[in-house]
Amino acid sequence: MSKAYFIDFDETLLNTDKTVSEENVRALKAAQDRGDYLAFTTGRPFYGGSFLFNRLGISTHNCFLLCFHGALIYDLEGECIIHKTIMNRDKLPALLKEIQRRGIYLEAFSKDMLYCLEENDFTHRYAATTQEPFTVVNSIEDIASHEIYKVMAIDYNSRDELYKLQHEMENDSHNVFDSFFSNKWFYEFTEMGANKGEALQSLAKHLGLPIEDTVAMGDEQNDISMIEAAGVGVAMINGKENVKAVADVITTNDNNHGGVAEILNLYK
Repeated sequence: MSKAYFIDFDETLLNTDKTVSEENVRALKAAQDRGDYLAFTTGRPFYGGSFLFNRLGISTHNCFLLCFHGALIYDLEGECIIHKTIMNRDKLPALLKEIQRRGIYLEAFSKDMLYCLEENDFTHRYAATTQEPFTVVNSIEDIASHEIYKVMAIDYNSRDELYKLQHEMENDSHNVFDSFFSNKWFYEFTEMGANKGEALQSLAKHLGLPIEDTVAMGDEQNDISMIEAAGVGVAMINGKENVKAVADVITTNDNNHGGVAEILNLYK
């Protein structure tokens, strides 16, 4: 019986320097050879996720990209979208205005473009890391006219305003978006229910696989939903403590020492 492996990129499959080890690549290819499915689950946009996948040097056979925290599920072999969940266009402007009111830099993402209201050092730092194309637009309304999959509030200097924003969102009974930290600089928003756990269940159903035959690996807060949803939920030993707390298994090796290969070889 085939299995489906749901694998986070940053600090899970990738080394800290954003390279991938030969050990992990060999294990990925071995999984493909035995007929298993590989679903790369990332908060990164489609372009950035595709860029990372192409650097792995493996075929697209039985491979899927779950980007924007699972809001977009893409069949890499078939080159088609399986499922998408865009942010509510009526509610989106209010969220963007609230982030802007707090003086926090924001970015919004369609499938193929990053939109921002100004170009600054934060823009260049993010684009340099992800290779994401970006365009500056004139207004929040310009952003909301596109199909937006996620919004990011970014502060590379301090988390204080991000924490305040998080507190307000979590206590707003009228909030219609999911929100979470994907790392210490990024507080992110997606449509309610658009998360890695829902994407895992959706793809498993599409493939006709029981949940028992799914394995999810991650390290960060945005991985918790898929770790809880999977048949076997795996936290990297280098992961956050709240991620380890919900996992069935914690790796012996960290992301820099073949932690993904460890699991791919253990749960065949």
